[in-house]
Amino acid sequence: MGTDDLVAYIPARNPLSKQKELTLTDLKAEKFLTLNHQNPFAVFVQQVCAAAGFDPYSVFEGEKGRTLVNMVALGMGITLLMEQSISDNLDSKVVKVPIVPQVTQKLAFVRRKNNVEQTPRQEKLWQALKESFAK
Repeated sequence: MGTDDLVAYIPARNPLSKQKELTLTDLKAEKFLTLNHQNPFAVFVQQVCAAAGFDPYSVFEGEKGRTLVNMVALGMGITLLMEQSISDNLDSKVVKVPIVPQVTQKLAFVRRKNNVEQTPRQEKLWQALKESFAK
């Protein structure tokens, strides 16, 4: 089990990228790159923005967070994603800025005990997750 925080991925040339932290309302005038509106996380982002008093203006809906961050690097808009969903190896044209107050989700990873059908790749992922959350 663990937690993950919502962060903004912003083009480095956007003045907001210079901030140490941002509120959601700081982002209300921005163009958003979002996950497909049928994705549960997209619904979550819609809800937290609505609670902050605005509807995000989405200029693109994608299937993968990494694709959205790559589009941020091209200066096409900003995106809100959970921090651990994207590796820290960001393009120099993208800045990750924390959201305050924190918007946190709980994470849980589960697997069946003695699952002999586990592939070596799945086992490697499981071990990496265990090590990551043990820190």
